[in-house]
Amino acid sequence: MAGEHVIVNAAVESGSLIALNKKDGAKVWEQKGMEWSWVTPLLLDAKGRAEVVVSIYNRLRAYDPRTGKELWNCDGLADYVCPSLTAHDGVVFAIGARETPRSPCAPAARAM
Repeated sequence: MAGEHVIVNAAVESGSLIALNKKDGAKVWEQKGMEWSWVTPLLLDAKGRAEVVVSIYNRLRAYDPRTGKELWNCDGLADYVCPSLTAHDGVVFAIGARETPRSPCAPAARAM
């Protein structure tokens, strides 16, 4: 839940990250290109700016939860992209792949 939106990782169903209006279920925005991802999106406050972060094959990507605009991206996991993300002190951690077991990324609240 991000404000008035429910953010759904629909990588398996449509290859998309989707924001739905929590009141009526209408699609608010959609980002294509989600692949090999079974991760629950992480909502975080990055220096006062809301970000929704998702881990996909080889990338971590952050979006503005209100608009769907991509805010940043960095290297991610190369395999087994299903463990939940976590964040601490501006660093987002993706852990759990077989080939690349961890991928810390510290771009929270920076422009792409």
